[in-house]
Amino acid sequence: MSRYKIAIVAITLNEPYWPFIFDMIASARKFLLKGHEVDFILWTDMPADTKIDAKIIPTEPFEWPLPTLYRYHLFLRQEELLKEYDYIYYVDADMKFVARVGDEILGDLVAAQHPMYALRREYMPPYE
Repeated sequence: MSRYKIAIVAITLNEPYWPFIFDMIASARKFLLKGHEVDFILWTDMPADTKIDAKIIPTEPFEWPLPTLYRYHLFLRQEELLKEYDYIYYVDADMKFVARVGDEILGDLVAAQHPMYALRREYMPPYE
């Protein structure tokens, strides 16, 4: 089995979103891609002295929905850093991993259905 270098990227801008990232990272450490090197890269405006097990990309805050609309613009600003990884996955800061996620997600294009759209069939999912 190959050991891959994997980046989990997330945006956590604006104080109301900061607390979620700790649970996301903790749950990923517990369930995500065991046996691989997994790094977390955060675009955030959290205080510099925040203790978090991630690489921080200091980012000026802007109001929602701009952080999600500009996510790829933010990522491309770190293109050279991201080129160091075999796989890159974007995960919403307020998501949690609740069960094992293994090598089955290693591929060219991987997506997951947002829980809100999985549970509420009347909602039209976004195509991002």
